Amino acid sequence: MITFYKREIPFALLLLPFAAGLCLDVVYPCNKVMNWVWLSFGLMLIAFIILGSFYQRWQLYKIKWIGGVIVWLTLLLAGIISFDNNKQINLPNHFSKKKSTYLIGKVATEPKLNADILRFTLKVTQSGDTGHLASTIGNLIVSVKTDTAKKLALLYGDEVMLPAKFNDVEPPANPAEFNYKAYLGHQNIYQQAFLIQHQLSVLRHDQGNLLVTDALKLRTNLVKKLRANMHDTDAIAVASTIILGYRADLRKEVQEAYLKTGTMHLLSVAGMHVGLVYFMVVFFLNFLPHSRYAKLVKAIVSVLLIWCYALITGFSPAISRAALMLTMVIISFTCNRHINKLNVLAVSAFILLLYNPFYITDAGFQLSYLAVFGIIIIQPYIYKWLDFKSKLLREIWLVCSVSISAQIILLPISALYFHDFPIYFLISNVFIILPSAIVMYAGIIYLALPPIPYISLALGWLLEK
Repeated sequence: MITFYKREIPFALLLLPFAAGLCLDVVYPCNKVMNWVWLSFGLMLIAFIILGSFYQRWQLYKIKWIGGVIVWLTLLLAGIISFDNNKQINLPNHFSKKKSTYLIGKVATEPKLNADILRFTLKVTQSGDTGHLASTIGNLIVSVKTDTAKKLALLYGDEVMLPAKFNDVEPPANPAEFNYKAYLGHQNIYQQAFLIQHQLSVLRHDQGNLLVTDALKLRTNLVKKLRANMHDTDAIAVASTIILGYRADLRKEVQEAYLKTGTMHLLSVAGMHVGLVYFMVVFFLNFLPHSRYAKLVKAIVSVLLIWCYALITGFSPAISRAALMLTMVIISFTCNRHINKLNVLAVSAFILLLYNPFYITDAGFQLSYLAVFGIIIIQPYIYKWLDFKSKLLREIWLVCSVSISAQIILLPISALYFHDFPIYFLISNVFIILPSAIVMYAGIIYLALPPIPYISLALGWLLEK
């Protein structure tokens, strides 16, 4: 039986009330009573300081629950405040609260072209008219009908100007319909604009984050490199999704096939992909001697390459979680420290939610953390169900037990989001491990090497098949 002591999982215990506060503000927005929330938060902090100062004198150690209650209430209120403070629509300088003729902003996401409609998120920085522009904040979904005769070359980081003609995102027409308004609202997007190409003007290029700009350009070039020696469009789309997290070319039918077989996680760059990258890095660094400094070099190189890979693939909540967890595991092993897996999972969740509280509403974030939680808690019990003498059978059963534990914990939320349950998940996950590893390793080697006659062609052929 797995036993967790409180001292081993402090962050897991502290994460619960903080996440509960975030969820509370999602379900019941507290913006109208935030003054009371702030007052209560201040009183909890004062009570915590007073009780800490007089802990021995008042013999509060005899009332063990009082400190826990205060800490939990403080974190619950902190979660509500954190979520509410990140709602840009509540701020007075949001662009929707100012009368303006024009909006100026930066393209915040990779523009995606579907038929003749170019779609992207705009981070608004200024609004007003030609005589006066004021600094503003806010995000806007922009859909541009492009001119087929004159292609609109728009990239992440471009600064553009457009007319201030936007509408609020409409709520769902019926209760059972997907709430697109809430989905965008949890990304700080509340308005959308529909334009014709000539209404949009590009003012300057490369105004976004330089690191992200370079990473996206590198990913685009790597996708082009995949196309050089591969011909099947679906194979190229799947390879670029699995290796680089580039989903723009992935057909809906292909996604549904992965969803119905319970292997959709392969198309979401996450823990398995980061783990494969790490094992590859360790393999190539095995030539280093087994010394203290070599161990440190391995750790530094591994962490840097893991975060470079996370950057190229887009820093999704799932890959951020995996990169954070693996970084902490690498550091603890390098320092010869024992770590609790559940506590490491909680630390990574805490860091991500402090960075962006809206991650709590992200389906990828929820699925990723619940799956790992299920594997940590349930998998050891399931693995004990069967015992094989054959090492090969034990390894196959290990993969099966991991898959079963993840699917058990994800069943309710998968049914809620996708209204489907993959009945082939056990078989498909066992037989997909080896091909996915081959795709990852062959793809990374192919992309890392310069074009080499025959070798590049062979790797491209292997990837395609």
